[in-house]
Amino acid sequence: MSEDANKAGSQPISLGASGPRPSSQRAWIAGLALIAAVVIIAAGWGLYQRGLSGETSREIAPGQTLVTAPAGDVVSNFPQEFILEKDPEVAKSYRIEYAAGNVSQPFLRYQSRWNMAENVAAFRDHLRQGGWAVIRAGDPEERPATFFNAARENKEVNIILFEGGDGTVSVSIAYTDKGAP
Repeated sequence: MSEDANKAGSQPISLGASGPRPSSQRAWIAGLALIAAVVIIAAGWGLYQRGLSGETSREIAPGQTLVTAPAGDVVSNFPQEFILEKDPEVAKSYRIEYAAGNVSQPFLRYQSRWNMAENVAAFRDHLRQGGWAVIRAGDPEERPATFFNAARENKEVNIILFEGGDGTVSVSIAYTDKGAP
């Protein structure tokens, strides 16, 4: 560096680890570190939602993926508003994802602690209070099975209640979300 530059107060810029860095370079590195942190967090969240949750996925047809929850668990993306009982005994839960049209169809089957009449009343009330257009309402007198079919916006739900010979009720819920309207 020339003597004139030193007199003007200029300092050499060091790119080495031991020398000072100009503030613009520090800001650029901080920005890059922030972007890397966001990418790592997003990737970790994705792994948690899929891999670490124990869900398995496999293509069942071109553009269709079956995602299965571990035994006893509810598949992620299942609408929690339809699980009316606390900690249900889950028999099966999965979803089918369709690449075309951004459609997801989660499914849940569980053993209910409630009898047929209690289930019918609970689901009837839930659908009405949730603003669902009930196309077909279940009837507790229909034995051994009854069902509900309801729609709201770009979503549809089918709820099947099956009463076993011992009076226990199996609840199956198939939900379809057709993506953005």
